[in-house]
Amino acid sequence: MRLTLKNRDTKIGNLYFLQVTPFGPVKIGWTSGVVYYRMKQLQYASPHELKWLGAKEATQRAEESAHKLLAEYCIRSEWFHPTPEVMNFITETVGDFDEAAYVEHHFPKSLCDAVGSFRSEHGWDRLVKATGLTSYDIWKWRDRRRVLPQETLAVIADVLSAESST
Repeated sequence: MRLTLKNRDTKIGNLYFLQVTPFGPVKIGWTSGVVYYRMKQLQYASPHELKWLGAKEATQRAEESAHKLLAEYCIRSEWFHPTPEVMNFITETVGDFDEAAYVEHHFPKSLCDAVGSFRSEHGWDRLVKATGLTSYDIWKWRDRRRVLPQETLAVIADVLSAESST
């Protein structure tokens, strides 16, 4: 879906903050995809190490608002000087961000490992039917390329649990 002015206010994605380590410029960006995957893409393309400062579910309009609010600290496009004002804005927006907790919340290791070792074709059929997802979507989640609602993760856990007890 192409973003228009109308759906910039309603399409939910993630506002994220990255910094060139240790004290370099800060990127304030937005993605409709998975922040974890977006960060990996940016890290791959960057000659500098990037640190993930945080992320928060938001509309694209929130990113635009952040850019306007911090415009005087802008280096270029989505990159900002790491001034106290910029860093305070990030802290106020995402709080005390814990990358490991974020990843574990969206991609529980035990669940990802269980899906990765799932061998039963019948079980896969049950998993697809119970979640309403395709096998491809489930693998995208397992590879941390797609976030699934917590309710869907609970369904996956239930199906895996039932499958392991048979």
